[in-house]
Amino acid sequence: MSKRFVTVYSIVAFLILIFSVVLFSFSIYSELQQGSGEADLSFSWITRSTSLSAVTDGFMSDSFVTNLTDTCQKSRSLVAFMITTPTGVTYAWPDRSSLLSYEPTGTAKLGGSSLFMRTFSAELDIPQLSGPTVVATAVMYILRPSAIFDASRMSFMITLALILITLIVIIAYTPEKHVEKFETFDNYEDSSLETDKPVYSIPSFEEPINTVDSSDDYGFPYNYEENYDSQTIDSDNEDLPYGGEFIDTSNNYETNDEIDEHVDLLDEDVTEPIDEAVKPEGLYSPVTGLGWQQYLIERLDSELVRAASSEQDLSLMILRVSATKHTDLVSRKIAQELLEHIKFRDMAFEFGSDGFAGIFQNISLNQAMKIADDLYEGVDALLREAEIESQITIGITTRTARLLSADRMIEEAVIAAAKAVAEPDLPIVAFRANPDKYRDFVAGNL
Repeated sequence: MSKRFVTVYSIVAFLILIFSVVLFSFSIYSELQQGSGEADLSFSWITRSTSLSAVTDGFMSDSFVTNLTDTCQKSRSLVAFMITTPTGVTYAWPDRSSLLSYEPTGTAKLGGSSLFMRTFSAELDIPQLSGPTVVATAVMYILRPSAIFDASRMSFMITLALILITLIVIIAYTPEKHVEKFETFDNYEDSSLETDKPVYSIPSFEEPINTVDSSDDYGFPYNYEENYDSQTIDSDNEDLPYGGEFIDTSNNYETNDEIDEHVDLLDEDVTEPIDEAVKPEGLYSPVTGLGWQQYLIERLDSELVRAASSEQDLSLMILRVSATKHTDLVSRKIAQELLEHIKFRDMAFEFGSDGFAGIFQNISLNQAMKIADDLYEGVDALLREAEIESQITIGITTRTARLLSADRMIEEAVIAAAKAVAEPDLPIVAFRANPDKYRDFVAGNL
């Protein structure tokens, strides 16, 4: 369905709805004007007929009552009618009308109970009754229920037809869902990762590099080295087992010893397992407004399944701000800063006592690095404003065409965050995955 068609159809449908409302209003207004005039004429006719019958048949004789009842029944506007004298009510139609009431003094009263009724009253001219005054009172419809029904039925039919046509158009023109497709995992290439020397990146497993060159253009709007100090990296340095700023997972699939070495750099409250059986009340923490850490694995698993089915990337980011707690005012502001970079609130979670985790849908590694840099600047500004000395570290990992569990992805992000803690000059560290080596690792463990 083209955008132009949707726009034109929406305008036409809106005009039809307006026409339906205008038609209903005009019909009611016309019936109201017509009903008012008809009620006046009908009451005048009834009073004249009553006076004439009183002269010819005798007031309140059997024939008078019979003729008056027939006259009342013939009027389609009449709701109730009564004749009173100073002594009380002498005639009432219908016999037990709900519109007839009595005042505390005993005087009868006839009044309408609807905005669409009007009460008429007049003295009857009966020559043979020279004494007491005879008064005729009637309640008349100025807008009959049948007229309201006819007007609303027409508007309803127009609206119903428009709804049915809209449903047919939606069903007939609903486009098929298209998802971005890669050729195969074997030929997987992410153009966003095709950089010779990405900032913070450890060299690839096959082609190590020793320095980060600030003169290269990596597609970012400014140079990262202007914000963070870079250092010369020796690929043979035993202190950096993965060989540089990006932690390369090429060797990581072979042993867990190096994982433990980096995770130990984190505080115990971050890596301490949380009892999944104890679920907190509500979906979000009342302190930070973010999701509880207990729900992170469950949500991340769901997003990994969705990303794999759509063949999209997925990034996980762990932000740690040392010397702070979630109950601090600055932590609440940091939580809001994180929400500014995430599409949905249920993608952001508390992590440990001083950390936060964010799930980024369809975000590649380089895109995640740019988001992390913006997030770092925002958090740093909040800390400077609050005059708090703290170390900000961000660990990143991505799905990168792999089928992996939430536990594994969190483990990678934790390792990256631990690496950032150990390297103060590198506050943002990311895990670069090698899909081919990961598949070889999985195949070797089957």
